[in-house]
Amino acid sequence: AAGGPPAGFLVALLAADEAANAPLLRLLSEARAVVDERCWGVSALQPSAMFTSSWRAGLSSEPEPPQPSHSDLVALEYGVEALPCLLLLAPDGQRCLAMASPLEAAAAG
Repeated sequence: AAGGPPAGFLVALLAADEAANAPLLRLLSEARAVVDERCWGVSALQPSAMFTSSWRAGLSSEPEPPQPSHSDLVALEYGVEALPCLLLLAPDGQRCLAMASPLEAAAAG
């Protein structure tokens, strides 16, 4: 498809704790054929261990905040509150169409 994958780009932001990532990785494994076809696969990123939902406030209040990684910046840009998290970005990559966390879904269900 011109301009990007038909459904958009899928980005998995993984937690530092491997056990926390298991539900998300299982979901992606089960949906692999659809993800490959509609999203051209998934890009996995792992924000640094210092990333938390309150980290954004710390960046603005610390005199010398820690250097964020590329993965940290992606999480901050899209307002990620908890890791792991799955982002569906528009085919042009300019906006987030959907955000989901398996941990939030498990807590709600």
